[in-house]
Amino acid sequence: MNNDVNPIKTMFDELQIQNPDVNIMHDGILDEQKYKNAKIKILWILKQEYYDSGALENTYVDRIKKCVSDEKVASSSTWRRMSYVSYGLLSGKREFNTLPDANICADNFLETAVIEVNKELGNSNSPDQVILDGFNRYKDLIILQLGTYKPDVIIVCLPNSLRSIVDFLYNKCHGSDFINGPKNIYIEGADVGIGKDHKPLFLWAYHPQATKGCNSEGISDDSYTMSLLQAYDNASQNNILA
Repeated sequence: MNNDVNPIKTMFDELQIQNPDVNIMHDGILDEQKYKNAKIKILWILKQEYYDSGALENTYVDRIKKCVSDEKVASSSTWRRMSYVSYGLLSGKREFNTLPDANICADNFLETAVIEVNKELGNSNSPDQVILDGFNRYKDLIILQLGTYKPDVIIVCLPNSLRSIVDFLYNKCHGSDFINGPKNIYIEGADVGIGKDHKPLFLWAYHPQATKGCNSEGISDDSYTMSLLQAYDNASQNNILA
């Protein structure tokens, strides 16, 4: 895997040289060996990392690993929910009286990859146009990441207002705009769209930080996690993953 990802690192470095006045965050596979050995290769796609996250001081991967080692994963709603979902998908477990310890689940989170559609650091609430402009600047790098990582499942965490990005990514993988397969999974505000194609399967969800979903209903950790797990299971039951 290391030789495969070298061109990605090279492109990141070249883009930073070409854009010296912006801060570009290196994202991607969190742990190469874990990702390589994962029974399901999961790629999370988010909007943009922000300055206040500590990204200027430490890499994305190092910050997550430190959060895990310090047992503070639960303090980040984004990483906590991504850990829960990763744990469910990779362990196959579905029956929870309560969700397990986020720090334990985070070991499965480290088996995944995470990329931002705008590689530049920004504010915590960047306008859609900022995300779109950033995506257009870095889409060649994102295409290279998609082709290199070869995920089985892509969890897209973008709002409907950025559907053009979702359609572009789906088109790169499947030759068309995003097409729904089985009907959306909806659990207490959390709404997940299921693409009709596999290799990779697209699951279109809210951002893990989302607190309100459909009809302004509150989204809990349980509803966010179980909606994505059920969406994956529905895809499997409808032979999309076959």
